[in-house]
Amino acid sequence: MKIRFEKIMKIVSKPNAIEIMKQLVLNEMRYKDLKKICQNDTILSSTLKDLREIGIIDTIVKKEGHKAVTLYKITRKGENVIVRINDIELLFEE
Repeated sequence: MKIRFEKIMKIVSKPNAIEIMKQLVLNEMRYKDLKKICQNDTILSSTLKDLREIGIIDTIVKKEGHKAVTLYKITRKGENVIVRINDIELLFEE
């Protein structure tokens, strides 16, 4: 699926989107853990939905005891995006 660059940039530049992606590179996280990054439910839900829609993150369901828990994880595409974002950040640290 081809996604326009402008759409990608609009989603990635949403509040907390980059921080969410960087945290998901480190480990899978529950929604309630991601709320520590973005306390606003509306913004967090919208950002997660958009990042998932363009393939940067995905969800998995794991069993914890008798409950099913939804976790968010970064995709390979998302890992590649973060590498490039880190490279751009380094360019401007000089």
